[in-house]
Amino acid sequence: MKTTGSRDLQAVSLEVTKMKRLIAVTLLLSVGAVTVAVVGQRLPWFVSQQSFTAREFTVYDGVSADPRVRLSAHGLSLIDKEGSLRLGMTLGEDGAPTLTFFDASRRLRAVISLGSGGSPGLTLHDSTGKVRTLMKVSPEDVPAVVIYDANGGAMTKLP
Repeated sequence: MKTTGSRDLQAVSLEVTKMKRLIAVTLLLSVGAVTVAVVGQRLPWFVSQQSFTAREFTVYDGVSADPRVRLSAHGLSLIDKEGSLRLGMTLGEDGAPTLTFFDASRRLRAVISLGSGGSPGLTLHDSTGKVRTLMKVSPEDVPAVVIYDANGGAMTKLP
């Protein structure tokens, strides 16, 4: 394992920048989901029923009629025009939320989650799906960052 040096700090800085971008996208998507939920509560005057019951709610593309969004008891899924899952938002059995990001080739690229005790975590995956960066805060509020090489070995570990 290497000691923290200038090169390692640059790698951590790059990963932090990526994490900030992912968080910004996540916040924008969350605001969008809340907006859709709030607007959905304001039904037109000609709709008399104030609630809908379904096992799954699907939003389709207006042009191709392909599914783009699925909402179910399992979570929220955003699907691209090729039919690939790009973002999943789920709640675990204990109610802990997880956001999962996939690339256009359906490979897992990032996961943002909260543990059952509310501890946040972020994993970034390479193009093969291997974990390359792990950032988390323990239940005792101790932060940690681990950067892995292509073989899964820890290259840099803070603290």
